[in-house]
Amino acid sequence: MGAGAALVYLGAVAALVHEPARTAPLHDAGHGIARRVPTVLATARTEAAQSVTVRVILTTAVAFGFAMSAVELLWQPHLEELVGSGRRHGFAFGTLAAASMLAVAVAAGASPRLRRGLGLRVGYLAALGLVAICTALALKWPRRSSRSTS
Repeated sequence: MGAGAALVYLGAVAALVHEPARTAPLHDAGHGIARRVPTVLATARTEAAQSVTVRVILTTAVAFGFAMSAVELLWQPHLEELVGSGRRHGFAFGTLAAASMLAVAVAAGASPRLRRGLGLRVGYLAALGLVAICTALALKWPRRSSRSTS
């Protein structure tokens, strides 16, 4: 169900997000970040109030965030079901946590280059598609049956 929601979100973004190309980056035009924050917040408030599309995307993003929070909270018990409990599996937990942090760091480092290479819309859609695929794979991963303690 979560993967289906991610795919619907991916489709909605693909259909609804259209951003014109900029001729010059804002930082090149002499606008510092401190000056832009009030403008960005005012624009966001206005767009959210006037556009049904923006409200749908914001609502979907919040729902997607809740779903991802559930994944973040539940992967440890799910891994315990897969490998079993006990001290000997601490390495698996640590390795998975370290790998996920490394993946986030690599993606954050590659993000600006990918955005420039793919463009904002295609890059965003590719990231959402990757999240949907990973979520679907995680949900389909086989579980061990519960062991009886008798």
